[in-house]
Amino acid sequence: MTTPILINKSALRRAVLLWTTVFPLITLVLALTGPVIGDWPLIARTFVLTLIVVPLLNFWIMPRLLARFGRWVEAV
Repeated sequence: MTTPILINKSALRRAVLLWTTVFPLITLVLALTGPVIGDWPLIARTFVLTLIVVPLLNFWIMPRLLARFGRWVEAV
């Protein structure tokens, strides 16, 4: 007998919100920094990318998105 897997709607909605934010942000940062760091080694490009994206998401973008969409994210 198998046990059903319960999906937490709140966690799923938070993941959707995060992904729909991360994907365009990474694309934008790569487009803007690509001409400068395009020839750098992968680890250096990844370092610069995360150095820009993570603080933007953590301190500026996600708090605003959660303020706006928090009710939807937490809705049952």
